[in-house]
Amino acid sequence: YLLTQSSDGNRLLEKIKSQLPTIEKTKTIFQNFCNYHQVGIGYQSTVNYEVDFELIAEKSGMSKYETFYVFKQLISEGYLLETSRSNYSSRVKFITSINSINQFLSKYPRFEKIVDLIIRSYSDVLNNPVVISENLLAQRINVINNTIKEQLYELSQFGIIKYMPKRNSYQVQFVLPRPDINKLTFAKENLKNHKNKLKKAQFVVSFKDDKINCRNKLLLNYFGEEYAGKCDNCDNCTKNLKNNFNPKKVVINAIKMTLKYERKSAKSIYLEFQDIIEKNTFKIILKELIKDEILSFDNNNLLIVNEV
Repeated sequence: YLLTQSSDGNRLLEKIKSQLPTIEKTKTIFQNFCNYHQVGIGYQSTVNYEVDFELIAEKSGMSKYETFYVFKQLISEGYLLETSRSNYSSRVKFITSINSINQFLSKYPRFEKIVDLIIRSYSDVLNNPVVISENLLAQRINVINNTIKEQLYELSQFGIIKYMPKRNSYQVQFVLPRPDINKLTFAKENLKNHKNKLKKAQFVVSFKDDKINCRNKLLLNYFGEEYAGKCDNCDNCTKNLKNNFNPKKVVINAIKMTLKYERKSAKSIYLEFQDIIEKNTFKIILKELIKDEILSFDNNNLLIVNEV
């Protein structure tokens, strides 16, 4: 049986689509990155440029996840070269109570603005370490980056937060002279790979949602092998007791087995079997078992198996 939820398919497809940025999204993020670092069209050097994913994502109206994969795409296309990527995110977590934070701010009101900004910007920061962007925080309260870092260090020394600054930043270089975004293109091979990845994800979702066809047949056909029969082993082949290979006797034995150690109501028994038998069929079989005195009701209206 496949242990999945109904929303799993949509989540998978959205995740795959986020990893395969469109040319329009790539142009937007690339332009905002170039604007931030003031890199003009045609410029090329061996200078390393820091990528602040959170800042670029906010400027572009996209998620950090999408932004990250846009840069992966730009690197794959040969526009950029990744030069550093380890430990490139700073993290912050409050390590004291709200009451203690309020008492601290009463004593040191100069920290009110940054504490309020962190709490409003990162909802889970009171409970867990969260990834932050010093650049974005500085921009929001109109101060320089070093001011934010100094205040975070001070708050850490006062025991209000735990500040874990990034040790390295994610950095890239321009491999080619910076192109005009209107001339930005994807290689045909990369576009083909995008389509193949999405096609595979769509098959996984289709495979998950299929409640009728033999799963082994679906897999074999997907990989190019012709298979016309049924395996009689997968969940789709065996789940419907109303099929010829699941006769009425199997249903009767299943009902008797479930009542062997515990008395149950007719409704609770049906709920156990509702995925594998139609309700009307269950009612007919149950009535016959009661009529033939194989089952009966006790004083609490629970079903029991009669002793022979």
